[in-house]
Amino acid sequence: MTLSAPNALDLLVGQCVQEQRMQTGLSQEELSEALGITAQELQCYESGLTRIGTYRLHRIAGVFAVPVTAFFEVKGSLLTERRLNLQRPCALPEQNPTSTLSAPDQASQLGA
Repeated sequence: MTLSAPNALDLLVGQCVQEQRMQTGLSQEELSEALGITAQELQCYESGLTRIGTYRLHRIAGVFAVPVTAFFEVKGSLLTERRLNLQRPCALPEQNPTSTLSAPDQASQLGA
């Protein structure tokens, strides 16, 4: 089995988690204990080697009391230069509040 390089979005999300953890002063051990995972698992998430599932990302956001979307933002920080070197894998179309398409139809338009 060949291991592939981490996906750019996985790297971005992992770096955002790491940054949030560092800003709040939590160690990897403290955050991993709060999440019920090992520090090694958290290290893999933060490095982008392991993709963070939606449930786990939701739990991480809860620990930090931030919205899940906070882990997808590029903002002024210690990691900004590294993040800006990553290419975003896709750009979502602008939200259209007057759209009459159902959620599944909107997803199919996005190629999901």
